[in-house]
Amino acid sequence: MPGTVPTNPAIYHITHLANLPGILRDGCLWSDSERIRRSVASTNIGHKHIKQRRLKRAVSIAAGGALGDYVPFNFCSRSVMGHADLGYAIYFDSLAHLAQVNWTVMPLTFWAGSDDTREKRQAEFLVHESFPWSAVEQIGVRDATVAARVQALLGRDHPPVQVHPGWYYWSGRCSN
Repeated sequence: MPGTVPTNPAIYHITHLANLPGILRDGCLWSDSERIRRSVASTNIGHKHIKQRRLKRAVSIAAGGALGDYVPFNFCSRSVMGHADLGYAIYFDSLAHLAQVNWTVMPLTFWAGSDDTREKRQAEFLVHESFPWSAVEQIGVRDATVAARVQALLGRDHPPVQVHPGWYYWSGRCSN
């Protein structure tokens, strides 16, 4: 795969603002299957049929189980909502394999055409069962209004909250 692995590659997790109080309460991001097992309420931003499929799609390496047993992260902002669920997905269980990610497509803002750029941007970083809140380095939000709401929920000790409108799709809205 082309591109050099960044020194400290960022991973991105997308969630609804309404999920933040539960994440703070539990001290972690839960996988979908663990969240269901614990009866943790959440506001879903993904397609329900895909999330249901991921609860059953077997992962044959690492801790095993199903995709739903893992907290999904992407290697890019403005993700195309990655699918380790695709039939031709290849799984690795070592950071030594990060060179298999096509790093040249991750910073792209637009991807179109007949090549497989969209599929390459769907690469995922999966963490089994939970991801600790203490490992979150930054919270990126789309605008100052959302930043203020997040900061009000977080209180004093928290990772920095930064406005990154380019990380989001705007559904026809414009930002300044």
